[in-house]
Amino acid sequence: MTFSDRRDRPVTAVLSFLPYFAFAICSWYLTLNFAKTPLIPQLDASWIAALTFAAADKLQFGRDVIFTYGPLCHLAFSTYAPSLFIPDLFLELGIKAIYVATLVILSMRMSAARRCGFLIVATLVAVVSYQVIYFFTITCLAICLACQSRSSLILALPLLAFAAVASLVKLTFLWAAVLVIACGVFFALLEGRVILALIAPVVYSGFFALGWHLAGQSFRTLPDFLRNGVDVTTGYAATMSRSPSAGALIAALVVLAAVIAQLVMCFKHAERNRQNWAVVISVAVVLFLAWKLGFSRAGGHIAEFFYYAMLLSLGARLLFRPALFHKSGLIETGLAAVVIMTSCSSILLEVPGTFSTLVTVGRARWTSNIWTLISPGRQCAKYEARDIQLAKTYELPRIKQTVGRDTVDVFGYEQAIALLNRLNYTPNPVVQTYCAYTPRLATINGDFYRSSAAPKHAIFKLQPIDNRLPTLDCADVLVSLATRYLPLFSEKGYLLFQLTKAPPYGHAIKTPISDSEFTAGQTIDVPPGAVWCEIDLPDSFIGKVISFIYQAPTVEVELNMDNGKASRRRFLPTLAHSGFLINPVPFNAADFLDFISGEPNPAITVRSFKIVNNGIVQLFYKHTTRCRFWSLPQLTTRNPRIAALATDLRGYADVLGHPAAQITTHIPVERFFVQGREFLLVHPTGEVRLDIPAQAAHVRGEFAMKEESYTMGNTAGATFQVEFVPRIPNAGRTVFCRRILAPLTTAGDREVQRFEADLPRDSEGQLALRTLPGPSGKIDWAWTGWSNIEFTDLSGRKLQ
Repeated sequence: MTFSDRRDRPVTAVLSFLPYFAFAICSWYLTLNFAKTPLIPQLDASWIAALTFAAADKLQFGRDVIFTYGPLCHLAFSTYAPSLFIPDLFLELGIKAIYVATLVILSMRMSAARRCGFLIVATLVAVVSYQVIYFFTITCLAICLACQSRSSLILALPLLAFAAVASLVKLTFLWAAVLVIACGVFFALLEGRVILALIAPVVYSGFFALGWHLAGQSFRTLPDFLRNGVDVTTGYAATMSRSPSAGALIAALVVLAAVIAQLVMCFKHAERNRQNWAVVISVAVVLFLAWKLGFSRAGGHIAEFFYYAMLLSLGARLLFRPALFHKSGLIETGLAAVVIMTSCSSILLEVPGTFSTLVTVGRARWTSNIWTLISPGRQCAKYEARDIQLAKTYELPRIKQTVGRDTVDVFGYEQAIALLNRLNYTPNPVVQTYCAYTPRLATINGDFYRSSAAPKHAIFKLQPIDNRLPTLDCADVLVSLATRYLPLFSEKGYLLFQLTKAPPYGHAIKTPISDSEFTAGQTIDVPPGAVWCEIDLPDSFIGKVISFIYQAPTVEVELNMDNGKASRRRFLPTLAHSGFLINPVPFNAADFLDFISGEPNPAITVRSFKIVNNGIVQLFYKHTTRCRFWSLPQLTTRNPRIAALATDLRGYADVLGHPAAQITTHIPVERFFVQGREFLLVHPTGEVRLDIPAQAAHVRGEFAMKEESYTMGNTAGATFQVEFVPRIPNAGRTVFCRRILAPLTTAGDREVQRFEADLPRDSEGQLALRTLPGPSGKIDWAWTGWSNIEFTDLSGRKLQ
């Protein structure tokens, strides 16, 4: 080799690396996400807003705020907070830089073709999922801890810092990081690499402590954060599970089998040493966590598992550096192709908007990111202006005036309403009621409302998710609201309670009634009056195993009401153990007011109930169940004013424009917002009837589908139908308007729709607002609503 050849080699190496450097810059730029969630009173937007508020105000995570996220949650997504915007910007730059740099550096072990495919997929999935960024980077940490090369150990330092930040973002990442580092330390000790075994946990702990301190957290609350974090994590699958479609589950099992086969093949053809055992165990841990993340809740969450599986499949060769020759190499490549094609197909079928979202988000970031980097103040001004406009849209002037600067909490899942109105928001520790899904978490919320720190006011909406039995969510808080608080009035569907001097609820007011055993499927009579119930439905061994590796089944309770009707609701055995209100069972805010005012309501009075025995219950739970009834006599007090408030609330006149004469639906109605307008959610098949005023000649109104039906769910659409129902018996109905909305595929159907119709002359009757399934007949995620119904006479004068 001549001197000239030796001189040209570094130049050639630099030139060959330039395309990858250029790709890394583009990938880094595309994965940057500076967008802020709008401050709107919806489920996801509200918990994001509540956590952002907690982080900005330095509330203590694990004590003041308990959720699946940690004090750096705002790095995943957040609403706009001035004090967090600039720190988030710099941390976002650093996190995405570490992610992209790690991928490029480690992918140099691959062939050029495999490397290109791997880097492209890694960039695309990172655009639509922040979670795959954290999961795969923690996986790369396992590789660096196992390797003995100097370059890998140097790369491990920023990855340990990354893992510490990830641990403060979400609890799932905390467990993944801790287990991967523990595995690396264990095998390092077996190899005699004592220095690495000491340095890795010390560096991780140091960065974790620094991040905890800079986030405004006290080290005295760290044990609470970890202890309650275990409860949040272990209780999730048993209470938040939803069954995936059969196709999605089969596809996931195929992908899981293919990925495992790849890992086994690469491990088999690699050098047998303890380092590779450390990698394979660490990867198995993260893969299991990704599986649980996707299928504990199912729905759109399953995409997270497929994202990670695709990256792991394409990156399998960089884990072990296997010596794969022609035949074995072709088999491994074929398995990777199966994983990619199956994953993409499943994502397309289960979360149809994903690929269009990828294009939309990618296009938007090309322009928005550069403006954020050049002029962050301009972006701040835009977010401030947007939030000011939203505050005007969702303003509650009467509640603002009454509450003033007193402390206030929001019962339900629309916490953003308190922040939009600039109230002195003092949240329940578990900020959304449906998330207090273990006895410990429910007790923490109950203790908060019984303590001297209880909020002076509470904004109330009864909002169970997944068709749960409403009184299971924060049952102790419901009792406190009935005994310590007084309902004042309702504004735009938000019921305001005020703390009174009534004594706090305690165990002393519970009077034992009975204690008996029963089996699933057996009908249990419920004593009259206000009754507290505790049910022990322990898991069987098989149930515990399946719940751990997959999810718990959906258990249902059937209530037989005093009006002769039956109601089936989801039943949560974990919460039933600590107790809940079984009689009466309010299904909405008006029902709850009926209960505390002492007004008898056959629709919420429970005569008997039974745990529905569908065979799965017998497999997952022990045969014998214990049930205890307690009397709560102090809860009901005759109060005509509260009863009148319940009547007004039940009519929904403030939403519909006229009080509902009759509402028929198998799922209780509730309120929601679309583009700042309030709608009454009437799930198909449902019907709302309004009495037509005298002299009415014309009617107009609005209908829409809830945004979450196509952003969170996979709606098949719905049919809206407006009919005239004459008072003459057996007379036929007249259909004024019929419209099918398919917001998942038709952008125009996501807007607020309007209808107008002429009414029959001199005909008495009612207007029927009906919601029906779409052409497919499916009603999943068919969240449909009506609003602003106006009747006018021939002159155009509005009638009341």
